[in-house]
Formats: sequence, C-alpha cells, structure tokens
Amino acid sequence: MTHSESYSDSKRLRGGILVVFLCIIALAGMLRLLYLDAYPPPVNEDELSNIYDGWSIAETWADRSSRRFPILCKGWGPGDYRPSMFAWLCAGVSAWTGFSVIACRAVSGVLGTLTVGLAGLWGYRAFGHLGAMVFAALLTVSPWHLQFSRFAHEGTALPGIFVIAILLLLRRSAMVTQRGASARWWWFSAGLMIGLSTSSYGATRLTGLLFAVLAFGMAIYAGRVSRMGISNVATMLGALVLGTTLGASPQIWSFFSEREAFLGRANVVVFHAFDLIDAVEVFFGNVWANLDPRYLFMNFGEPGKLPVGRCLTVGLPFFYFGIMLLLVPWSRISWIDRILLLGGVLICIAPAAVTRTNPNGYRASGCAVMVPMVVATGMCFCLQWISGRISRESHATRNITVVMVIIILSSGAYNILRYVRSDSLQQINQQTELVSLGKWLRGRGDRYDRVYLAAGGNQSDLYIVAFGGMTPQEFQSAERVVWGNVNEYCTQLNQYYFIGHIKEAYQAWEASARNERWLVVNRDRTVVSELTPGMSAGGLLGE
Repeated sequence: MTHSESYSDSKRLRGGILVVFLCIIALAGMLRLLYLDAYPPPVNEDELSNIYDGWSIAETWADRSSRRFPILCKGWGPGDYRPSMFAWLCAGVSAWTGFSVIACRAVSGVLGTLTVGLAGLWGYRAFGHLGAMVFAALLTVSPWHLQFSRFAHEGTALPGIFVIAILLLLRRSAMVTQRGASARWWWFSAGLMIGLSTSSYGATRLTGLLFAVLAFGMAIYAGRVSRMGISNVATMLGALVLGTTLGASPQIWSFFSEREAFLGRANVVVFHAFDLIDAVEVFFGNVWANLDPRYLFMNFGEPGKLPVGRCLTVGLPFFYFGIMLLLVPWSRISWIDRILLLGGVLICIAPAAVTRTNPNGYRASGCAVMVPMVVATGMCFCLQWISGRISRESHATRNITVVMVIIILSSGAYNILRYVRSDSLQQINQQTELVSLGKWLRGRGDRYDRVYLAAGGNQSDLYIVAFGGMTPQEFQSAERVVWGNVNEYCTQLNQYYFIGHIKEAYQAWEASARNERWLVVNRDRTVVSELTPGMSAGGLLGE
C-alpha cells in the first residue's frame, strides 16, 4: 500500500468515526428532549418548585415566596432553601413560554446532551477516537444520567455538566503546567467553574469546596513536576483562588447575609454522630452504600426516586476493573487522569456520605457522570487489550469498538423499553393525581366560597396553584396559612382548605351557618360533594 493510499484510508476511517460520534450525540439529544410531557409523567414536587419559581422570577423578579433576585429559593419550608441557578434557567425559558413543564425539563435535556458531548471529548483526550465513542455512547444510555436529563430538578443534569467541565479544565490546566507553561488563565477558568458549581445545587457547595482543594493540590504538584519557579506557581494558585472566589461569590454572600437559610437544608439532612468512632463508621458505610454493585448496577425496579436504576448492568465488571486500573501507577494512565477520575468519584459521593438516607442518587448526583466515566475507562483498556494493543486508528480496533458500542446501546434500549412499558414505574414520585386535580379545579374552584381538598401528597397547594392557573403575582399576595418548622404544610390558600380526611369538611359545614357554597373533593376525585345553602351534611358524615 502506498503512502497516499494509507493516508486516504486513515482519513476515511476518521471521517467514519466522526459520523458515528455525531450520530451518538444526536441520539443523546433525542432521548433527552423527546416526549418530555410523558416520560416521566408530570410532575415531581421538587421539579414543580423550580418550574413555578422560574415562572415567578420571570414575571416578578422574585421567587414564589417574594424573595427578590434570589440567590437561595425557599422551597418546602424553612428547612428547604436551595441555590437558585436552575430556577433562573427556568426563568429564562418561562419568559417565553409561561408556566411549562416541558420547557423547564428541556433545560435539563439540553444540559444533559452537552454533558454527553463533553464526556466524549474527555474520552478522545484520554483514549483517542475509541474513547470518544465509548464514553459518549455509555453516557447516552446510562439510566442514571438519562433520567436526570429529563427532570426539571436542580440536582440532576446541572451538577453533572459542572463536574465534567471542571474535570476537563483541570486536566487541561495541569497538562499545560506540566509542560512548564504558566497556564494561569486555565487555572483561573477551572476555579471559576468550580466556584459557579456551588450555586447549582445544595450538595455542590460541598463538592465545590472539595474540588477547589483538589485543584490547589494538583496545581502545586504539576508545578513541582515541571520544576517551575515559586513565583509562577504562586501566580497560578492566585488565579485559581481568584476564579473560585469570583464564581462562588453568590454563595459566599448568602452565607454571611442569610446564614440560617444557607444552612437550613444541611441542618436537616446531615447525620449526627455520637462520637468519632460512630462518625467514621457511618461515613464509610455511606461511601460503600453509594458504591455497592447492587445499588449501582442491579436494582432495576427498586426506585428510591430512580425507578430505572443507576447504571447499565453490563458496566458492572468494568467499573471495578476501572477503579483498580486507576489505583495502580503502572496502568499507563497519567497521574492527572487517575487523580481526576478517582478524586471526582469520591468528591461526588461526599455529600451523600455526610447525610442521612443513603444511598442517595440526588446528593451523589455527580456520580451520574463519574461512574459511567470510570466504566468507560475500564472498557477502553479492555478493548485495547483485546485488539492486541495495536494502533487506535486500526480497522481491528474500530470494529471491536463498534461491537462494544452496539452492546452498550442495546443494553440501554432494553432498560428504556422496560420503563416505557411500565405504568407503575413511570408513576413513582410523580404525583400525577395532584396534577389532574389542579387542572380539574381550574376555573371551577372560583365558583365556590370554599373548596375543601383531601389531597394528600407533598406540597399539594403548589399543584393547585400551578395547574389551577394562579399567577405568581396572585400567589405572592394570597392568604396562605401554614404550619411546620422544617417543612411547611399548607392548611389554607385563599378559598382552598387542605384537610387530612374528607369528613373534616362535612363536620366544618355542620358547625357553620350553611349559607355559602362549598366544594369537597378528594385526591383522585372519587368523592366530589357540592354543599349549598341550607343543606345538611349529616348523611354524608354517616358514609
């Protein structure tokens, strides 16, 4: 074969790989942006908080609790303040669409698709074209990341894209520094991304701090390896600290200006140990719970807020093989990649490890990206070994990689089909009955002096507000009665009264003057009673 023929074959090979990679990204976008109104069905209460707050910010520059230009949004009471970045992203789309579950879920869909592309970029930098396809394909159909890319929840796709962006920037910063260049702008950019990540989710305030510590250590080590002078290393560290401080400034401000709100969620969820031994035992027990093979790879149908499970079962051996490869220096993985992948996994687990209720898919949300990346690392090494450690550009390596990508996508398709064919799995944690109740009351509830709702569920008043058509301006000025020191349970919102049992409404009617029109309805509308002036509810009480 002549040199020109070899060059032509190599060019065609690269072109074919690029086409496959772009097809994977297109598939990732389709899986994350199509049928957002149906899979999952609308809507989880945490999603609804962000969606309604986003609409409220777009309409009034304040969240639904009237906090102007919020850095923290008040969710389900004093114990549920959360960073407002996702609500502001929802505000951006809500300014055009109004209240829309689909539009705000699309924010996560776009972020998730971008994350897949960035994971492919990491794979390319570490393993060439082979890595680009495997990393992107695995994250495309990873159940954990796919579900998180379809929820309008701040703890889903948003932390993931920050994690991969931080890893890429730190990798680039350390590599440039290791070659002896100053790279201060790269370190500043990495610090800025780390700082900004603290505003994405409550858990990322801890992960941001830990990533900053990791970056600081990497900068010192990279400078030492390249034998840079102290002044150059100090300049890079200064750039890193400046970028981190600037990015984290909203959260730093809220820590000092509204500390009770800043610490509200942490005070509720962080575990309290009896002594040091107990703390160590609980901490490492939580770490293992979030790395357990059954939890990560074999728990389909055991939801814990993730009904499709966490990761593809086919990835189980490759994850733990990848961990072993990253732990040993002779695995031919650079120290930069070993530190970032291992450190990234542990950092992303940290918020779950120090809180109650473990394992926790949301508090360890960065692992939705990190675990597939470690799995892909193990896969790429196995593929290289199977192909005889020959050139990454060879046809043999390409063919083996294509087979692996087909296996990954087929395994993902199996999980997706199991989910879309199961109504029970789709309904988990979504409170669809409250959505239907809110829509049913729209325009109907205003006809009555009082509407008694035995609605149950979490934040049922927000469902009546959002799907009943109450605007943010109306909600902010509404008469609202609540109780609870951590979570707020609404008992009255204008003419709506929220009760535990349907008979409470009939008893209130019998004790009243009976000169109003009341409507009494339960969660699934199997009981709908209209009480009119003079009518007795005695017979209804006897039911």
